[in-house]
Amino acid sequence: VVIAQKRPLVQRLVTTGRVMAPARIELGTTVLGKVVEVRVQDGATVAEGELLVRLDDTIARAEVAQAKAALGSAHARVGVVGRVSSRIAERTVEERASSFDRAERDFQRAKQLHAEGALPDAELDAAQTALDVARSQLAAARATLESTSPGGGEYSATAATATEARAALAVAEARLAATRIEAPTAGVVLERKVEPGDVVQPGTGLITLLGAGAPRLSAEADEKYLGVASVGQAATAIADAVPDRPFPARLVYVAPAVDPARGTIELRFAVPEPPAFLRPELTV
Repeated sequence: VVIAQKRPLVQRLVTTGRVMAPARIELGTTVLGKVVEVRVQDGATVAEGELLVRLDDTIARAEVAQAKAALGSAHARVGVVGRVSSRIAERTVEERASSFDRAERDFQRAKQLHAEGALPDAELDAAQTALDVARSQLAAARATLESTSPGGGEYSATAATATEARAALAVAEARLAATRIEAPTAGVVLERKVEPGDVVQPGTGLITLLGAGAPRLSAEADEKYLGVASVGQAATAIADAVPDRPFPARLVYVAPAVDPARGTIELRFAVPEPPAFLRPELTV
């Protein structure tokens, strides 16, 4: 005999899923090159920034050296224009201004003498021509000074060349850096896909890396449980490989949409204390 009692109805959801790696990273290359060194094996634990694969960098280093030389030459030209050419142009302007003042005084004196009848027309015309030439030379000298000063045309063109050389150096350094494949985060090498001597192209996969961190569980449940499952609920997980060692989990994600092909909803679970036997893709 059992006395009837009013209790909450417990509904249990049993489903099958797999262990998700914190991050599965496919490391590749963005340059064409030959593999000269692979420093890791499958299953190796690596630290963030650790060198994994090295490509032949002979050409890349030469390009960096060439770009540095071009940048140094461009900086030197900027210095020449900014210091030497500008100073020469300043002195030329001073000389042309002095010549113009002298030509103007000569013209005014010739004009006065011509008005008094003491100077023929030819000499007045010669003084006028000398004044016009001096004015033109002064204008040209001022234009040269403006061009070689900061903001001027010649100075700006030379500075632009230096900017282009600096950008070319940045590109060359980026190509050189691309010959070193480093771990973006700490993790475990899942698969080593290349060997020394292999020629790889941009986009070629080199290393598959599993990022470090706590694993999660992913499972598919029938859509009829959508109204039952909610974030924060407790769960018990059992690995098919180790069925006698269940471990606690917690529901942390319920997919916002149902898979229309299968009529299922994805659930993800956090594992607060993951057991040592958990492996990515392990059935639970």
